[in-house]
Amino acid sequence: MLSSLFLFVAICPLFSSAEDVSINWRIQRYEDMIASVGDKFTFNWNSVHNVYTHPNGGCSDANSIEIGTSSGASYTFSEDDVGEVTFVCKIPGHCLAGQILKVKVSNPSSPSTDIPQTAITNGNFETLVAALGAADLVETLSEPSGPFTVFAPTDEAFASLPDGLVTCLLEPGNKDTLADILKYHVLSGKVLSTDLSDGLSATTLNGDDVVVDLTDGVKINDSVVSTVDVGATNGVIHVIDSVLVPSDIDIDAFLVSCRDIPETAVANGNFGTLVTALGAADLVGALSEPDGPFTVFAPTDEAFASLPDGLLSCLLEPDNKDTLADILKYHVLSGKVLLADLSDGLAATTLNGDDVVVDLSDGVKINDSVVSTVDVMANNGVIHVIDSVLVPSDIDVNAFLISCRDIPETAIANENFLTLVAALDAANLVEALSEPAGPFTVFAPTDEAFASLPDGLVTCLLKPDNKNTLADILKYHVLSGKVLSTDLSDGLSATTLNGDDVVVDLSDGVKINDSVVSTVDVEASNGVIHVIDSVLVPSDIDVAAFLISCQQGEGECKEVSTQENFVLSDYVAKPWYIHMQAETQYSPPEQNYCVSARYLERSRPSFLWKYTVNVQNQARVGSTDGRLVGGPLCAYNTDSSDPAKLAVAPCWLPKKVSGDYWVIRYNEEEGYAIISGGQPTIPSGNTGLCKTGTGINQSGLWFFSRSPVRNETLISYLNDIAQNEEGFDTSILSPVDQAGCVYDENYRRLALLGDESINDGLLRGSAV
Repeated sequence: MLSSLFLFVAICPLFSSAEDVSINWRIQRYEDMIASVGDKFTFNWNSVHNVYTHPNGGCSDANSIEIGTSSGASYTFSEDDVGEVTFVCKIPGHCLAGQILKVKVSNPSSPSTDIPQTAITNGNFETLVAALGAADLVETLSEPSGPFTVFAPTDEAFASLPDGLVTCLLEPGNKDTLADILKYHVLSGKVLSTDLSDGLSATTLNGDDVVVDLTDGVKINDSVVSTVDVGATNGVIHVIDSVLVPSDIDIDAFLVSCRDIPETAVANGNFGTLVTALGAADLVGALSEPDGPFTVFAPTDEAFASLPDGLLSCLLEPDNKDTLADILKYHVLSGKVLLADLSDGLAATTLNGDDVVVDLSDGVKINDSVVSTVDVMANNGVIHVIDSVLVPSDIDVNAFLISCRDIPETAIANENFLTLVAALDAANLVEALSEPAGPFTVFAPTDEAFASLPDGLVTCLLKPDNKNTLADILKYHVLSGKVLSTDLSDGLSATTLNGDDVVVDLSDGVKINDSVVSTVDVEASNGVIHVIDSVLVPSDIDVAAFLISCQQGEGECKEVSTQENFVLSDYVAKPWYIHMQAETQYSPPEQNYCVSARYLERSRPSFLWKYTVNVQNQARVGSTDGRLVGGPLCAYNTDSSDPAKLAVAPCWLPKKVSGDYWVIRYNEEEGYAIISGGQPTIPSGNTGLCKTGTGINQSGLWFFSRSPVRNETLISYLNDIAQNEEGFDTSILSPVDQAGCVYDENYRRLALLGDESINDGLLRGSAV
């Protein structure tokens, strides 16, 4: 969200004539604004509000002065307002809920500060002020020195410089270069806009000239002047939209001198995975200055993405640090080897001790990897970009993957067992079949096997109330111990984890009971999987009777509606604070403290399961200062015709495992939302109301607010909507204590989900 300071500057330049500013007056948290004497604020609203000034700066009624009780009320700042003016809404609860605006008022007509202090006060020149300090130029431009004319780049102007340039310039070793650039923005003498003429050439303090261009507005060289004649006691400031660079400074060459190999990789933007891997292998320091020089054959993010599913995540696990380091060192040579130094057939020894071979017969290759870009210079070596990951000959990727994946992970990676994975999750059996548990033998039905079950049976089994029946069926597919196909014999009877036996039939291929085994011996780190073509059902389960009993009562609950004209980008733009929530398996009562949620909308789906939204929830355990819990999730829209119907799951699980997340009501202006874990299906006695479950999927009900401050009037209003309009049993809701909460706003992991760098520019939304 743009700061209110920037918003105001965009509407009217500072130190200009009086301006009329429109304020959208509603319940929300306002950032401080600034204004000048003579400026007028007009307050507009659509709901029930009013506007008063409060001299004490708070929400109390003492000495409040009415501005207006109907939309369109206005206030013009006078000399008496210089300092701070506070506006509030006196509708009960509105001020406490955040409808309070503080405005810093100044009179710019008579400058009272010198050039550095004026830049500091303005608030749009923080980078310039920092640079002046780093270059020891603050005193030079301060009174009594002067007068000066400063062409002042805004913070946005500095931000538009190449990545890493500002940081590099601010380093002590680059003080002279920084001072040279800054002096190129300063003229001796006070030159107002009325003194400028088209084509005027003026000598700056660094000795080089800048040229004035008045053909289309005002430009200094190629930089647009956005605001002129900002007065100071020892001169004048003209605001420009880009940084002026003297002709004798080569930015690209300067950047090379600043960045070592890891920094160059980060700045490039195509090596997010490589940088992550270097960090996981503790090799960043080894490849950084002053070490080197090195030659790095750098795989792109796409090169890493083309590795077998699960290999990268496995390599990044702490236990596999040595293997990862071995692979990465196989991409590094000692010494700086440029393209011109390569020859066809050259064998070069890498840092892991093995050789790579250069092939120049058709372009440039290292082993079988194509070099797409050569000679990317860094201050401690050179990078050559390659299109695939180099693997040392002593690493067997397939064997390594088996050692990485337990049975659930192997099923997920296969992609033919989405329903089985969803069922294991619904029955709380994923952990039971994961390492270090085992070994196990799993007869795994494919998605087609589940699809061939009677209509509605899978849906029925996945309901929370049928968890025990589902678990019983799934355990009937699992043997304790690792039984390979070579261990099977015709007529063998084996006891499953549910206590019943399955029988092996080898008379015509391989069958388990009546189910045909289509693939045998799919190995995992804690056992083996045999793929079967139909679901095994224990003899004590009557499928037809179960299906009838499961479907009884359907249609008794009112079909809830979701928010019309829902815009996801608006919904995810700011944090949400939860004030009421129902108990679920993942929201137990002991976590009803400091519950909040952040979201980031992705501009491209996640790599594996194609999720489109990153989610980060947090809560505290036991009290508002208890242990922080929560973690990253992923979401996606489940119904193209209804953008308010989403589903959420752990990012590593397939979409089929996800639980419904429906936006029942959402009002950005008033700052609230009602969220349900899907359609309520459980009647609450004879009340006519219904609720969702308390498990993982099809569970939960929440009242969200943009404000962490509890508003009982708002909660009562949301309760009325949920119960009387949508038919929810709201008695299942419990209050969340948000009083005195300190929220963890370090949501960097939110932007890193899906192997996307925080600098990729691939995410839209707000993480703080």
